[in-house]
Amino acid sequence: MTVFRWVTLLLVSLLLAACSGKPSDAEAERLFAEQNKQLGIAELFDIENVKRVNGFEQGQRYVVEIQFDLVARMSSDEMVIRLTEKAGTEFFAKARLNSNLEALRSEFGTFEKGKRFTKKRSILLQRTETGWALAV
Repeated sequence: MTVFRWVTLLLVSLLLAACSGKPSDAEAERLFAEQNKQLGIAELFDIENVKRVNGFEQGQRYVVEIQFDLVARMSSDEMVIRLTEKAGTEFFAKARLNSNLEALRSEFGTFEKGKRFTKKRSILLQRTETGWALAV
């Protein structure tokens, strides 16, 4: 009888954990890494010391605030060259490039390879049938 009770308690605990209203730290960090890859940040910076610092529900979605360090893989001048080469000659790609370079300069200024920036950013998540995902 006690084995049955323990199994029941274990199943109820697992069910409650699976139905919790917030993503786990591991899920949030995985989705944060996925977003950085999509945005192209991961190819310009190493991302270290990722830490969830807050989270809250916002309607049907969940906001996770994450603190992290960006470590430049190259100098700002080298990034400009790399991004310019990647954009090529297509008109809209060049327009996006100009916007991205302006944002890069505004956010980070001029820097050398290895420069560390501590940042905080929120990611917006939504629950799907298969778990948490980046909200679109």
